[in-house]
Amino acid sequence: MSTEVSSTSKGLTSIKVDYLARVEGEGSILIKLKGGRVQDVKFKIFEPPRFFEAFLRGRHFQEVPDITARICGICPIAYQMSSVHAIERAFGVQTDPAIRLLRRLFYCGEWIESHVLHVACLHAPDFLGYQDVIEMARDHKPAVEMALRMKKIGNHIVTVMGAREIHPLTVCVGGFYRVPAKAELRAMKDDLQWALESSIGLAKLVAGFEFPDFEQDYEFVALSHPDEYPFNEGRLVSNKGLDIDVSE
Repeated sequence: MSTEVSSTSKGLTSIKVDYLARVEGEGSILIKLKGGRVQDVKFKIFEPPRFFEAFLRGRHFQEVPDITARICGICPIAYQMSSVHAIERAFGVQTDPAIRLLRRLFYCGEWIESHVLHVACLHAPDFLGYQDVIEMARDHKPAVEMALRMKKIGNHIVTVMGAREIHPLTVCVGGFYRVPAKAELRAMKDDLQWALESSIGLAKLVAGFEFPDFEQDYEFVALSHPDEYPFNEGRLVSNKGLDIDVSE
């Protein structure tokens, strides 16, 4: 992370940081001060173009999940599932209900490891006044150890379902190349029960953080499902009236 400080003849000082650490994606911040008072602040989270649409042209459809997984090392399943669902819809493929449940479990593993990383390792140190999670662990060792174990459990779900933690290999159009044995799934039960109880503890810790009284006029966009928390299916909706099928 590099910081650039510049001043003008009119007494305006700019502090510019092009790349911020501890955000998923890329972050930058620009602060302008005059006479020791903040005049303007711009905080940006952005993603550079990846050009994966071009990578996919002319490739066999079964290659698509493995290629799109490379968009991100933290959330590859999101891209694999999106590509698989798009191809299955194009081909008119109907999957077995058991495949749907296994995909949901797969996605949950990614959500656990990704959310715990963000909340406990990237975000919490800022709220608690530490430079990083290592420094935070000196005073909050049990909380950090709990978070790391929860993240490991999420990674293990991904490994059981996808054969490895990063860019898993088993997802394919129509289902999986390989599904775990019942014994592999049963072996996770105790860890998942512990993780469920610990996640409530982590939520209570985060609930005690003091957030600034600041709101922006954002448009919040998400999937919406009538019967369950949506991962893979639902309509695309927003708080400003958007309500469309994902194919649109």
